[in-house]
Amino acid sequence: MLKNKKLVAVLTMTLSMLANAQIMDECKLEESYILAQGIKFTKPCMQQQGVMVVERDGKYGFVNKYGGVIIPFEYDKVGEFTDGLISILKDDKWGFINKQGEVVIPIQYNYVSYFSNGLAVIEENRKVGFINKKGEKVIAAQYDLALPFNEAHDIALVVKNNKIGFINMNGKIVVDLAFDDIGNASKGNNKIIDDDGFIIIKKSNKWGLINKKGKIVIPLEYDESFVFVDGLAKVKKEGKYGYINKQGKKVIPLEYDEISEFSEGLAVAKKDNKYGYIDKQGKIVIPVKLEYDSVYDFKDGLAKVEKYNRYGFINQQGKIVIPLNYLNAWDFFEGMARVETGGEFFKINKQGQRVN
Repeated sequence: MLKNKKLVAVLTMTLSMLANAQIMDECKLEESYILAQGIKFTKPCMQQQGVMVVERDGKYGFVNKYGGVIIPFEYDKVGEFTDGLISILKDDKWGFINKQGEVVIPIQYNYVSYFSNGLAVIEENRKVGFINKKGEKVIAAQYDLALPFNEAHDIALVVKNNKIGFINMNGKIVVDLAFDDIGNASKGNNKIIDDDGFIIIKKSNKWGLINKKGKIVIPLEYDESFVFVDGLAKVKKEGKYGYINKQGKKVIPLEYDEISEFSEGLAVAKKDNKYGYIDKQGKIVIPVKLEYDSVYDFKDGLAKVEKYNRYGFINQQGKIVIPLNYLNAWDFFEGMARVETGGEFFKINKQGQRVN
């Protein structure tokens, strides 16, 4: 099995997040109906078309929207409803049943995923492959790890001998098993293929971008993983930061010691211990000449700055509009910011006037 524990953890979390997208917060029966004593809903709720998973004495079963038991309490664990089927665990083996409780796919696998594009991952004999909804083995169990098929692009990530690649629904390798790690395709979730079919990938300690056919779109030359936000990604090479677009063009040159994400269209850039702000077209809006100890993102049109442990605010021309008189300060929100001075906390407006 796969030895790279970090990769296993990342991929397992990805699978969990994808599956949990089909789970609701709370189950509810029809009005005036209640569950029988000793029966309780799962948290979060798992249901499909009025059939809900319930638990009693450590075993799982199913009820209808009136609370009537329609599938007995005989399972040790249940998965998610997909395409009218649900995965169930019994005596340390997984299989699938339908909403009538009939075993559709034998309870014989060490692991199963949910169905995606009509196929599910299964594990047997310490290898994984794919079956269809009839239980037929469509792709032989030959990989160390696999994720369900991406519904938009009909490819699935597979791992063998600690190398990552992708296969199509016929089992053909479309991206060679040659890569060491993958990045998140978008910020805030664990998608590994973005809407355009691009994949952030690592090989020999360098990161780049490929398409779903394995063609290199951005050379593997960057030192850290990156995420595209609004078509731009912050990258690092030889200790310097900049921004590239999805064609690999350097929109902001890789010449800065630090660079932030964009906020209100501007990113903080640091070079030779001086700060400035750059827009998404690479234009220097505030020259990298500001001599503060710290500068922060623009919020509500103003940015907090600090020097010698005193805080104030600048505008988008780099001009100080609220002097650095405060021991602490928070970002502006809806025209006001919280500040501290002399042990007292209060709010100020954008003119620096105290607001009661």
